[in-house]
Amino acid sequence: MAGSSSVVTRVHDRGLTRADVAGDQGVAAVALQRPHQVVERAPVANLEAGQPESGVRAFLQQLVPAHADIASAEAYRLLEVGDRERAEAGFRDALAERSDHPAALLGLAGVLLDKEELDDALALLERIPPQAPEMLEAKALRGRIRFRREAPLMLTSAEALARLNNSPQDPQLLYALGVRAAARADYSEALERFLTLTEHSRMFGDDAGRKAMLSIFDILGTEHALVLEYRPRLSAALH
Repeated sequence: MAGSSSVVTRVHDRGLTRADVAGDQGVAAVALQRPHQVVERAPVANLEAGQPESGVRAFLQQLVPAHADIASAEAYRLLEVGDRERAEAGFRDALAERSDHPAALLGLAGVLLDKEELDDALALLERIPPQAPEMLEAKALRGRIRFRREAPLMLTSAEALARLNNSPQDPQLLYALGVRAAARADYSEALERFLTLTEHSRMFGDDAGRKAMLSIFDILGTEHALVLEYRPRLSAALH
């Protein structure tokens, strides 16, 4: 059974005998040690007592990772060591087998974002199923793409700063500076600019300052120090 040896080996490592899986004694769960994933727990409620060896093999076959899972996991490993070209090929290989593979879609979108292929990256994120665990990271990537796409449409930081000296609360200048800062991942400056915008010009761009801050919160995650600092400040500005 191709690809199942690691699963069966792990079962034997736990000391389970053929009698265990054939129903002579109940087994609540089987711990699977896959070479490309963390240990998982898989219930065996569907493995009825008294199954022949063929039934056990059929059950285990359902737990063996598909090619798309293996290709995607290997692509992430390649990303960790900096081999982005082969990682991209690996993600594309996974998607060739399963076009809606969430992890591969997310991984390839990240690679394309780094290559400034923003439209293609966003299109990949739109294909991730809404119930997938990867949606949280997908939301963060969307935020990064948003600022990278907007930044070229804004005044440069130098131009905006020069004008801000004469108009320190100008909403267009504050927004431009915030977008430029977020695009270069200077989220501290970006949050400060957007907060000032929210405090003084809530109506600008249909509450653009608040929405931009929420996008940065998504990028950073709920436990990030900047989020913990600026979320209550934003709440205070809104009330």
